[in-house]
Amino acid sequence: MSAIDPISSLNGSGPRLSPMQQLYQQQLYADPQPASPANVIAPLMTMLVQQIIAMLVQQLLQSLQAQQQGQQGQQGMPGGGGGGGSAGGGLGGAPGGGGGNPFAAGGGPGGGGGNPFGPAGGFGGAGSGSPGLGGFGEAPPAPAPASPEPSPAPSPSPSPSPAPSPSPVPSPSPSPSPSPSPSAAPAPAPAHGHHHHHGHAPAPATPDPLLAPAPAPAPSVGAPAKPDDAGPMSSSTPATSVLPPHRGEVVVNKPIVVGPGETFDGKNQLFTAGSGLSGNSAETYQPVFILGPGATLKNVQFQGGDGVHLLGDAKIDNVHAVHGGPDDMITIDGPGNRAHDAQLAGISPASIPNDRPAEVEIRNSSFRHSHDKAIQINGDANVKLSGVYAEDVGQLLVTLGGQPIKASVSIDDSQFSGVRSHLVRLDDRDSTLRLGPNVSSDTGRLQVMMGTPANASGATVVMPSSDPAGGGN
Repeated sequence: MSAIDPISSLNGSGPRLSPMQQLYQQQLYADPQPASPANVIAPLMTMLVQQIIAMLVQQLLQSLQAQQQGQQGQQGMPGGGGGGGSAGGGLGGAPGGGGGNPFAAGGGPGGGGGNPFGPAGGFGGAGSGSPGLGGFGEAPPAPAPASPEPSPAPSPSPSPSPAPSPSPVPSPSPSPSPSPSPSAAPAPAPAHGHHHHHGHAPAPATPDPLLAPAPAPAPSVGAPAKPDDAGPMSSSTPATSVLPPHRGEVVVNKPIVVGPGETFDGKNQLFTAGSGLSGNSAETYQPVFILGPGATLKNVQFQGGDGVHLLGDAKIDNVHAVHGGPDDMITIDGPGNRAHDAQLAGISPASIPNDRPAEVEIRNSSFRHSHDKAIQINGDANVKLSGVYAEDVGQLLVTLGGQPIKASVSIDDSQFSGVRSHLVRLDDRDSTLRLGPNVSSDTGRLQVMMGTPANASGATVVMPSSDPAGGGN
């Protein structure tokens, strides 16, 4: 180290000395004074206070500058903590980092200050986090939420992120219904008749592969049936060609009667017409079931006989005609046959409403291998079909040929295969038909016959009735 001329240093002609060096030179060349601790400590404390004041002023200016910059943001950035004094170092760490509004909600806690009295250490910087200015290691009690931008603060604890919501699992799409096997080529339309009960000559039927011998027929069952309180009908589902397996077989030799307003749950059993239901002709066969006004038939499979007869309002749910008898599968009674069926069922004909159309709902059901039509309407009725499948039938639904029977028919969510003639035939000029958008056939044709063709919607082919009836619109 080069020597320093004390005289030139004091009068300003030599190199500039630091305050400590100047104090040392003054004491060295001053008049001798008695040595005491006060003579040594007092000048040092004065200089130390000056340095502290200068440092605080500088920190205050920097904090104010940081506040002005932070006012441009919506949320304050957490202030950075001042670094502690290190051994041999001069002043402490820099003041808290700027860039955010230290007074805005969301600012982090102020940084901790260094120990000004550590070994040769200085003072830590004053934090500038929110709320307020964190000075000398004083922090607010609760950390603020994380800012959208990375925080320069070294130690604030991040708030735990909320657990991500699980993604919804898509519901599996329903498997498409198997395509029904194509049936024999369509035969000519059956000739119209005017019988009091049925009005059409039977068409040839296809042999039924489902009529394998039953494992062990149950004892014969007679009427009346004991109703089951099985709850309301199920909701409609798209039609399927799959026939559910039956659970056991019941041979029926006397019509099973479901009383007015009652529900019969067949528990998915197969009800087969026995010899007791046979007649000398197709018109004299007896039905397997007779439903009183307001009755419900559900979870049933049946074959043979004259199917199911309805005296009035009725609901049919999950009922499958696996093979027709010599005539219809379902008959909605009218004036010509209602009294006869009421007598078979032991129900007074006077108790059956006849001043309005019958309300009939058929859903989730199927009709297979009918000699002619599956459903015949013999009296005024409003009929709703949904979720219905028909295969190898002459016609799905008809009114008694050439008679003024007003029917309002709607069909939804249904599919058909091997329909040998018209899908629907309504001879009355006031009858109406609606086929919903989810109605289809294996040929792509939905051919119907109407007393008034303009009263049909949704069909691909509408033909005028060959035997119209009624007064018309």
